[in-house]
This record gives sequence, structure tokens and C-alpha cells, in this order.
Amino acid sequence: MFRNIADSTYINFEPDVTCLVGKNESGKTAILQALCRQNPAVATGAFDELEDYPRWRYVDDRRTGRIAQTRPIECTFELDSDDVAAVVEELGPRVLRSRTLTRSLAYNGDAYIGFDVDEAAALINYLDRAQISRELRSLIKPGAGPEDLSDGRAFAEDIDRKKRGELEVLANQVALRFENGSAWNIAKRILKRRIPKFFYFSHYQIMPGRVDLDELYSTTQQPGQSGLQTARALLRLAGAEQDVLTAEEFEQRKAELEAISSKLSREVFRYWTQNPNLLVEIDADNAAVQTDSEHTAVVRYLDIRVRDTRRGYTSNFSQRSSGFQWFFSFLAAFSEFEDRGRRVIVLLDEPALNLHGRAQADFLRFIDERLAPNFQVVYATHSPFLVEPSHLERVRVVQDAGDDTGSVVSQDLSTADCDSLLPLEAALGHDVAQNLTLGPDDQLIEGTGDFANLQTMRDHVLAVAGNGHEATRSTLQHGATWRFWEHDEWWRFWAREKFYHQ
Repeated sequence: MFRNIADSTYINFEPDVTCLVGKNESGKTAILQALCRQNPAVATGAFDELEDYPRWRYVDDRRTGRIAQTRPIECTFELDSDDVAAVVEELGPRVLRSRTLTRSLAYNGDAYIGFDVDEAAALINYLDRAQISRELRSLIKPGAGPEDLSDGRAFAEDIDRKKRGELEVLANQVALRFENGSAWNIAKRILKRRIPKFFYFSHYQIMPGRVDLDELYSTTQQPGQSGLQTARALLRLAGAEQDVLTAEEFEQRKAELEAISSKLSREVFRYWTQNPNLLVEIDADNAAVQTDSEHTAVVRYLDIRVRDTRRGYTSNFSQRSSGFQWFFSFLAAFSEFEDRGRRVIVLLDEPALNLHGRAQADFLRFIDERLAPNFQVVYATHSPFLVEPSHLERVRVVQDAGDDTGSVVSQDLSTADCDSLLPLEAALGHDVAQNLTLGPDDQLIEGTGDFANLQTMRDHVLAVAGNGHEATRSTLQHGATWRFWEHDEWWRFWAREKFYHQ
């Protein structure tokens, strides 16, 4: 129930990378933005029923009072071993009944967390740790939880006054140990802070080529908020220290800047293969500016320049291609987020649009090598170069199913319309075209029946050639027109090695 989505259907995300494809206005951005508002890494606005509720249902649902309690987004997370271990350390084993947690958010701002715990197991674990005697335990009803014991409902009947007094002391201890008498509340406190945040990355602020160092280090902005933050992340990526960058001593400052430039060049051009003749150069500059009191002040600037080693000149970063600026800025910005070691899910909305097809392949390699091993990534695209034919299991198709239903997401590619599948078809076509250039004798066949017939003939020929017909086997492997007689059938093949390998 968000913008053009009434029911997206259940979306199963891959543990590493998921690719949302679909034509414009299909709902890809709406899905990413709804996910981000679930638990944003960078502060964003809350759900606004006037702006975000499906407009074609707004009037009727407002009259019935349904909107405030409507939950536009619900996410189910799988708990990893560390999450479970954190609960076990606090509450003991066998308390969590499942390895999933569900969190949803309503339009009125209320958040809901759902998971299942065994309250009785939590109480037993506590009694074990407290070394409560078997005699006293026998006076507690089987299956009771901490809350039952705290309010006396778990007391067995016909208990003498002395034993009841001991149980009441134990019940008070349990009430103090468990928050509001519930193991669920303790598990919630532990798991709530471990729920990953969503980092939404769209039209990122491109890093400026010239930066005021005083302004740079005074900013308090978070990752993904501005170009200044990107420049600050760039320096952190290179391990640059503020006092060294502003040092008066020339050799010290120059050595630091050269070390920064060298490290950045290695980081960036590990993934940028469009032009291998580039180097990143960081330089410092001082400029005199007029103050309000008619005095002059010295402002220190950091200049980010790119050297073209083939043509022998440098240019300001802001003068390079928009694709290079985007790629460089993204790498720098996310590195700061990466270094913080936070649990985030990365949401990329139409990434790398300004990049050449080969550069988009470089960006996919960056996702696979740098992001996916540590962060779950979801990106939306309609570029065929950002769809990997070798990983079609990552693809989810987003399409508009009509006025009443809105946008839906499907993993079943056979149900998608041709417009939505166009990026996949183009990606597969490009992949086939690339593979066809490997040799002059590749064969394309229409269906699996044709392939089975050819494969059967090939196996039969190889079997005959293997029965002492070494000359025939040699002819088959090296390619020629040849014939042999078998079971009163005449076979004639124009055999090519590449054909049989394919």
C-alpha cells in the first residue's frame, strides 16, 4: 500500500544481489523507497498518507479510517548465527522458536516487530542458572513462563505457607530479571538493534573537484547526503589525516598527498577499465580571500585532479566525464560506510546510467567483489548491461498489473510481458553475440529436440570411432568430409571440432 503498489506480492531477495527490472513507471523506485523507509540508515521522512497512500484508494479508505493503521511495508529478516548467539547468551538455548523476525511500519508511525519465543524454555534456563532446587521447581506448573510465575499463576495448588513464601521470593527475582515478566521483551531489545538498516542510493551528489578543507572537516553530514561528505569519505579511504594535509612543512605535506594519490589510483582503477592511462592526483592550494573587516585570510583548498599519462596533462575532477565522476564518487562515498562496519542493505536506484556498457560491467564486478560479500544489495535497472545472464536467479520483474492491483513483483519470468523482459532479452542477446565470435563454425539450433538429435548422432559416431577406427576419430576431431558404414545405414558428416564442442 505505497504509491502505485497495492500488493507487491511476497518478494524473495537473494542473500547477495537482487536485480529489479521493469520499464519506466513500473514501480521499481517505489519498492526501493518503501524498503528504505522501513529502517533508513540516513534519516528520511516518515510515511505520509497524503503523498504515499495509493491515490486511487485514498478517498474511500480515509472515510473508513483504514489508512492510519495500514502497514505499507513489511519485511521478514532471517536471523544469522550471531543474532541467535546474542539471544542465547542472554536467555539461554532453545528460547527462539524460529530463525526469522518480521518488522512492519504503519502510516501513523507505529512499528511492529514479530518473532516467536518459548517463554517456558526461558524460565527453565533461568532456574538452571540460578541453581533452583528440584523440590522448589516441582511446585511450579509445567509449561509456565516468567510472567506466569511473577504474578503467581504458575504456583501449584495446596502449597504450605513456607513453600509459598519461597516461591514468592523466587517470583520476585524472576520479575526483576525479566522485563515486564517476559522473555520476549528481552529478545526484542537484543534483536531490535541488530535489524539491518537500508542505505538508499539514487542520484548521488557528485564530489566537487575543489574543496575548502575547513568546511570539509567541519561538516557533520552522513554518508549519502552531499558532495562534501563524498570528498571526506575519499580522504578517509586513503587514510589522510587533517593535520598532515594542512601542514606548513612542504616535504611532509607533499609526501602525504603523493601517498594519498597513489592509494586512490589503485582503488579506483582496480574497477575502472575504460581508460587505463589515468591517475588520481590530490594537491593542496592556499588562496587569499577578503574578509568583512577588509582584512585578508588564507583559505586552504584541496584539489582533486586526474592526470592523463598518455597525453601528459592534468585536469580538475569536475571536468572529467559524468560517468567517471559518478563511479569515482560512488566508490568514495560507500567506502566510508563500509569502514564503519554497520549492518546495512544497499539499495541502488538506476545505478551507473552515465556509464558505457563496459563500464557498467565494471560496476557489476564492483558489486560482486566489494559489496555482495559483506552487504546485501538490491538494485533497480532497465539497462541490459546491468543484467548478468549467468545470474538470472537474481532477477525480479516489476510490472503494473492494472488499476486495482498496481505494481507487482515476480520471480517467474514466464508471466512477464515483453516490455518488462526487454533488458533480459537484450542481455542474453548480447551474451550470445559475444560467444558467437569465439569461432567461425558455431551452430545455432532452434530447440532442445534438435540438440538431442545432434547429440545422439555425435555419441554414435564417437562410439564407432572408438572401436579401432583411429583414422576416423582423427578425422572427426580435426574436421573433414568423411563417411562410414554401420548397420546398413549411410552416414555422411561435415565434421568440425568447434561444432561438436558446442
